[in-house]
Amino acid sequence: MKRYCQLALLAVCLTAAYAPWAQPALDGTARLERFFSDVHTLRAHFEQEVYNAQSELVQKASGKVVIKRPGRFRWDYAKPYHQEIVADGKTLWVYDADLSQVTVKPMATLLKDTPALLLSSDASLKDTFIIKDLGRKAGLVWVQLLPKTKGSSFKQVRLAFDDEGPRIMELTDNFDQVTQLSFDHLDLNAPVNADVFRFEPPPGVDVIKE
Repeated sequence: MKRYCQLALLAVCLTAAYAPWAQPALDGTARLERFFSDVHTLRAHFEQEVYNAQSELVQKASGKVVIKRPGRFRWDYAKPYHQEIVADGKTLWVYDADLSQVTVKPMATLLKDTPALLLSSDASLKDTFIIKDLGRKAGLVWVQLLPKTKGSSFKQVRLAFDDEGPRIMELTDNFDQVTQLSFDHLDLNAPVNADVFRFEPPPGVDVIKE
């Protein structure tokens, strides 16, 4: 559950709308900057894979995500376990159906160096990350973000874009474990009702406030 929650926080940065400006000539840094300056909402299906330091696949998950900047998101994990991670900009709920448990915490208490909070804010990415273009591979344009903050919980974030929008996001943690999120069925800049980001604990579940 902690892994899913961390990744949802990570990937809230992918909140957006792409389109005409995503020109083939743009390098990774230009696409990244345009993405964060122009994007607003995102709906997508996602596949999540986690690899250990030996590059062995140790976990797979999938589901749907809805995001609206700044700071609002909903991750519905359908496989292998039912889990909902919802944030309305002030409060984060993590509901694990198998455990019949909801964890609630104020978003203001979350670590400020988490990629999600950094990338979904209005702060300049260049103030937070060292940004490097990684070129084009398999039809995708890649860019690397290295945190400037000492003691960060991750080593790097890599993002891959095509002409429609973000397709892959990879996080390498301090144990060399790599988490990859792949996105398809992108629906960008469509209106998103605020009710999507409201969560009411189901009757009978344990509610844990942190």
